[in-house]
Amino acid sequence: MHHLASPLVGASNPDLETLGKQIIGNRVSETSSVTSSDVIESLISDLRQRQFGTRTHAYLELLLDTKSRPEQIRQLNLKDLALKRGQVRVGIPDTHVVNTVGLVTERSVALTKKTVDAVETYVEYERDDVIKTEAEPLFTTLNGRASRSTLRRSIKRASQEAVSNSSLTQQPSGASLTEHDVSEIQPQPITPNDVWQYATSKILEVDNK
Repeated sequence: MHHLASPLVGASNPDLETLGKQIIGNRVSETSSVTSSDVIESLISDLRQRQFGTRTHAYLELLLDTKSRPEQIRQLNLKDLALKRGQVRVGIPDTHVVNTVGLVTERSVALTKKTVDAVETYVEYERDDVIKTEAEPLFTTLNGRASRSTLRRSIKRASQEAVSNSSLTQQPSGASLTEHDVSEIQPQPITPNDVWQYATSKILEVDNK
């Protein structure tokens, strides 16, 4: 019945126009139920299948494994990696009490094999070489350590590509939406902070089981 909706919206009969708007409204409501978790899971799958070992993929896997804030992952250096042991040292934010009082400034995190493989591939084939300094950044551009905005853009762009490659916003057979309706139901792009919140939420899910 959705294929009748668009013509009805422009009908001269007020009752028919109302009916058409109701059908379109129901369709938008159904499709807009896509959550940020749905998009993140689509992003994870897409990067693993289509962009394995890229900077964006390695960054995402480290966010998921370490449950660290995006800035702590951005600040990683090559010397923080111990990939043969499947570990990485991650800094603790200055706002944390243990860091503020000087008790603990970093933590060691075990990595999954999937993350180790992704980071190894990135370092060997994808990482941009930069002028060597005392701290060799893990995530780089030709100008040095990748900026917050660069990594943020890469995750947002990858999430948009993942959505377009997935079935999240595909219209069911017979559906008919205007361009405005389609733009209204498109999921919002994902940011690194969204990925961090998704990763930490998984800890809560395990604890509540």
